Amino acid sequence: MRLKIIFFITMLFTFNSVVFALEKDFKSLTVDEAVSKSISYSRELKELVIDSETANNNMENLVTKLKTTDMTNEILNYTIQIKEARYKLENNIKQSDIQKDNIRLSIINFFSSILNAENTIELYEIEIGITEENLKIAETKKSLGLLSTTEYNNEKLEYDKMFLNKKELENTVNEAYISLNKIMGTNLTSKYELILNIDYSEMEEINLDSKIAELISASQLYKEKKEAVEIAKYSYNIYSKATSNDTKLSKLNSYNESLRDLEDTKTNLKEKLINTYNNIKKIESEYKSNIIELENLKEQLDILKLQYNVGKSKKLDINKCEYDILKLQNQMQSQIYEHYLLKEKFNNPDLL
Repeated sequence: MRLKIIFFITMLFTFNSVVFALEKDFKSLTVDEAVSKSISYSRELKELVIDSETANNNMENLVTKLKTTDMTNEILNYTIQIKEARYKLENNIKQSDIQKDNIRLSIINFFSSILNAENTIELYEIEIGITEENLKIAETKKSLGLLSTTEYNNEKLEYDKMFLNKKELENTVNEAYISLNKIMGTNLTSKYELILNIDYSEMEEINLDSKIAELISASQLYKEKKEAVEIAKYSYNIYSKATSNDTKLSKLNSYNESLRDLEDTKTNLKEKLINTYNNIKKIESEYKSNIIELENLKEQLDILKLQYNVGKSKKLDINKCEYDILKLQNQMQSQIYEHYLLKEKFNNPDLL
């Protein structure tokens, strides 16, 4: 059955405490806003613009030279150089689009990493509270001789580790914000209420082999390798001792090397696409299992609440079950993010 589920981050957790994102009271930041800032700031994109202007000027100069010469060797050499310059200009435009797509994917990855970490910090807060209650019970058992000192100390050690893990996650969040601000060109210490709305939908059934062939053919990387083959072949075909300092054999070797490079690129892209597709299907399978598990946990929670009302379960049991539900929801949200990013990369192998 094809699933289509929309999760909104700001509605994911319904903790008894105030949601962490709202506690921060930071300025909100959407993916589109972050992408816009990053594109404007990107050094790579600015360099591509300069490089394109240079390539365009170079091509115009070569065309002028071609029109003003009647020497065979110069005509042939200018023809090759013009072809190279034209390809470079066209490829720079495509590379600019790819770079923008990469920026967008990086922003989504930063957002998802930060939100996952912040949600996990909230889970630690809940887990710490539950563990404190368990420690009180363990302390009572120890005083009654029902629990050894070693067993109690082990539980206490696990409790102390939670604070360390929580602190490490807080550091991870801080570092992620620094990285996010770096690519946006904003104040490194700035933090935000991140807005990330991701739709989840299973990948449609496809003929994997034909789809991969289609994706590789449309790949900019593959296209550039094919152009290199075309240039090398053309250079070999028009070879003349009078127009080149190289040997015909060296031209042939260059052509054969470009063919091997093209085939290697095709093989590498195919391998990456197959691995990405398998990872997508793996997440979809795990996500389906988690939906079933989530329903089971919710049913358990309803039963525990009924039992609690008649004195047959403890409040701590309810808290633990609620925590398990939130933990699973957080895991599922992480799967949604990862699934989305993998699908984006699969459909655009230049992002792999």
